[in-house]
Amino acid sequence: MTSIVVIGNGFDLHHGLKTNYSDFFNENINNKDVEDYNNLILQRFPDISNDWTKIENNILKIRKVYSTAESQLVMCGKVIGYENFNEFIELQKKITKLFIEYLKNNTHFDNIQMNPKINGYLIASPLIVNFNYTDTVESIYCLNCKHPNGFIDNGYVIFGHMMESIPHDGSMNYDLNIKHYQRIIMSFYNQIRLKYDGETVKNKLRIFEDEVITELGIDGHGAGIDESYSHTDPDINYFIKNNYEKIYRPISYFFSDLEAKLDINQLVVMGHGIEADTDFYEIVNQIYHIKEVIIFSHDRIKTNKEEIPLIKKIFRTVKINIEDYTNTINIK
Repeated sequence: MTSIVVIGNGFDLHHGLKTNYSDFFNENINNKDVEDYNNLILQRFPDISNDWTKIENNILKIRKVYSTAESQLVMCGKVIGYENFNEFIELQKKITKLFIEYLKNNTHFDNIQMNPKINGYLIASPLIVNFNYTDTVESIYCLNCKHPNGFIDNGYVIFGHMMESIPHDGSMNYDLNIKHYQRIIMSFYNQIRLKYDGETVKNKLRIFEDEVITELGIDGHGAGIDESYSHTDPDINYFIKNNYEKIYRPISYFFSDLEAKLDINQLVVMGHGIEADTDFYEIVNQIYHIKEVIIFSHDRIKTNKEEIPLIKKIFRTVKINIEDYTNTINIK
């Protein structure tokens, strides 16, 4: 069978890297931003998990809380909680920067050996998609892979949720933490990052977010962008002219046209939580004829409870196996 391999944080953890959010928070427990972040979540959202391995799911849950409150009061011309949500988002940005610096300082591969079983799957796959920000695959297995959530060495990472963005009020305040928005912004960033100094890149990104994202109309609220769109910034104008057909196609941020045509029939998941990126797996189901799903896991009970139901929901009748890095367990 021809496989696509999808990699998540469990892959790095298996190789002994301290890439858990809990490791990061424990090391930065005295940082004021981290303290404020913990207080904001745990005090105001007692039902939110303090399991930092699920931090992106927490972001989505918090976003839904504010969205529900807004929908209940929007007919009265009121918006509640927007300041609190903005406070959470600003802290989230600071925490993300701290986490990236933490990863840069704590991902060392000198004494890490490749896993022969993992290597067998990787070298046999024509397509490896790595949702981690680290270069573990490149450094240990000497293989190239795609990083749809960004990469610590190029200075931009995606960290958010998949809920649709509804402007909070008439001022068109979009929630830019939606992954689809962030992938568009990252694409523009990759176009300009080597062309300008850091401050210029930062300013251009701000303009792109403020003046372009709200025009996209991804959720039906913007004016929309097509070949007639024009912007005074030449870099933004160039990006739009060359990408407007792809902007509305989520698949374009995961796969090239050539990759989408590969004859893939097996999905291999190594340590990646399905829930955090269900949009990706739905696209995989749409463009490939997946007959078998293999999940690498250290916790069979947790995998059966959390991952298998989502796999069955997306891929329906596929054969599912759990790999524990040494043995294979068939799921009926």
